[in-house]
Amino acid sequence: MTRYDLTTFKAEDHWGGVVSYPFSTLPQQLKALVDFTNNLINDPKGSAIVFLQTSFLSNETAVINAYDYTKPVARAPAYDEFLAIPGNTSDSTRIANLSDIVAELTQPAGYRYAMFLYVHLARLDRGFWIVDLANVSPAEIHSYL
Repeated sequence: MTRYDLTTFKAEDHWGGVVSYPFSTLPQQLKALVDFTNNLINDPKGSAIVFLQTSFLSNETAVINAYDYTKPVARAPAYDEFLAIPGNTSDSTRIANLSDIVAELTQPAGYRYAMFLYVHLARLDRGFWIVDLANVSPAEIHSYL
């Protein structure tokens, strides 16, 4: 038998949600992601996940950004570069509890995620730069699926 002693704490609300963009913004998204990651030492409360979503019905690929900031601060400065990218097609960011924000990322029953990622990374002084993904066309992504 194993015993675990845990300390609990009351969690604050978070700021977060999902912001969608056209695939054409991918180079800007990747630069914002690298800059965001390099700035985590200055503001470790944030997280950003940038992923691609392809609709086989419309044969289009979108950039989907999932944000979570562990304090109830809307649009914290850590996200400025992301949020300055024009052309978003949806934005569900809000201040809410963590379970509400996480629920937005769940997959509907009967569906599944198919993930494929091909990225070249180059090591620089602080972190990794994503080099080649910005040059991948939607047609190339579709050819792998």
